[in-house]
Amino acid sequence: YLDTMARWPEAYHKRKRDGCDWYPRRGFVDHFFNPDTDLERFDRMEKFERGDFVDQPFELVELKREHKELILKRIGRLRIKKRDYPFSVQKKYVFKESSLSLHVTLKNLSKEKLDIYYGTELNIALAAMDGVRLAGIEKSKDRRNLGPGKTTALSLASIQINDTVNGVTLTLETDKTFDLWSLPVATTQPETNLYQSSCFVPRWEFELAADQEWEVQITLSLRQT
Repeated sequence: YLDTMARWPEAYHKRKRDGCDWYPRRGFVDHFFNPDTDLERFDRMEKFERGDFVDQPFELVELKREHKELILKRIGRLRIKKRDYPFSVQKKYVFKESSLSLHVTLKNLSKEKLDIYYGTELNIALAAMDGVRLAGIEKSKDRRNLGPGKTTALSLASIQINDTVNGVTLTLETDKTFDLWSLPVATTQPETNLYQSSCFVPRWEFELAADQEWEVQITLSLRQT
């Protein structure tokens, strides 16, 4: 499900970047959005990024093969109002037979308070868009049917992605309530758009004081239905 790819310029595109991505479409891509970024701007790949964590390398901190654990870290920057602020992202992955857990630690390394608009982008390769059933689960366990198209949802605790073609349900849950962007990723062609994968972006807005950390635990699991 995590075997996805980016969209690149083709000869038939009217503009060089028409319907294309400027970074690889992978799992758990770290975004630091501009405050005015919405789902439409994100979908069009308009300028929306404050950080340098999307397409730059992370350092290997620790690898425990026997425990199937991996820790990565990047010390980068956030560019806000033409100023650069040092910032770090650390990610601890734990792999199990039918699940993956990710612990993210963000740290403001600057000496000023920063407004953070953070999102982690997860791209899932599904067989067909019309075979996707998406539901958002609130903290109260109330369930909202969201549909496979372009969607914004607020205050969710988890989402369930039902792959009806293969009979598998994927669940993405976090220990902090999030707002969600969900959208199909399609290759732009002369007469039609070809479905490629589905993109899910849990997002959080918060402040970080100087030297303050923020953490979130994210779990992706799957089961046969």
